[in-house]
Amino acid sequence: IIVVATTDGVAAALDADTGEVRWRCSALDGAPPVFAAPALLRGLVVFAGVDGACAARSVDRGELSWTRSAGRAVFAAPIAWPRARRFVVAAVDGSIACYRADDGKDAWVARADAGAPVRAAPALFGLDGRALLGVACCSGLV
Repeated sequence: IIVVATTDGVAAALDADTGEVRWRCSALDGAPPVFAAPALLRGLVVFAGVDGACAARSVDRGELSWTRSAGRAVFAAPIAWPRARRFVVAAVDGSIACYRADDGKDAWVARADAGAPVRAAPALFGLDGRALLGVACCSGLV
């Protein structure tokens, strides 16, 4: 399956072999624009919108699983953290939230570089069995 979101807030899942549309719906619970690529993890796809809304939908049918607010606009693609079953979302105000995939509740929330804007997707690295999260801020700091 290939999942996409559009700037008019529509999400669609396409069959990777045929290109046939399997489902189509509002990416978020409403129709704010989505500028970031969605993140996929074990049957869920997460979308983040320019209004800060985040939503998880089932990959197979597009059914809404949970919604959240990242607080501020999100232009960076959310990332999946498979080992922890979590999604990480970075907002333009420098806030970084880690949501549990199962229910969308906060695992943790942090700030990047004293609130410098974040417009690029975070990166997740494995090191000695631990996970490190890197975020590039508009200030140039990581």
